[in-house]
Amino acid sequence: MQFRSPPGSLYRGVHGLIVVFSIFDRMSFNNVGEWVKEFNRYIRQGSHPVIVIVGNKMDRADSRVVTVEEANAKATELGAIAYIETNCVSGEGVDQVFECITQKLLQSDPKWVQVAREKRKALQQGKSEINQPCTMQ
Repeated sequence: MQFRSPPGSLYRGVHGLIVVFSIFDRMSFNNVGEWVKEFNRYIRQGSHPVIVIVGNKMDRADSRVVTVEEANAKATELGAIAYIETNCVSGEGVDQVFECITQKLLQSDPKWVQVAREKRKALQQGKSEINQPCTMQ
């Protein structure tokens, strides 16, 4: 798959980024830096976004071309808070990705706690806000 950058407007108001690559596809791994670079170009000056790098398809580790050590080094180089491997078929590691980024966002700004409470309350009341972006006003 060829790298294509999305329009900068997609990054407006974004506080976190999850970049996923295939652990058995060198080209997808090489594009990780480009995605983060693109993201950093459009974020607000002075902001400190939360970035998590995800190596997917760990169920196919026998075909691995990107080592855990390489991926960890890339995550550190790019300022990511974590490198996590997942298997989207079984779901292994997927919860960990979202828990990791959510915990860091909640720690980084107390306003996120209020946003999370409001979203949970709306969902419990049956309001269909699940497809609304989770951004702070």
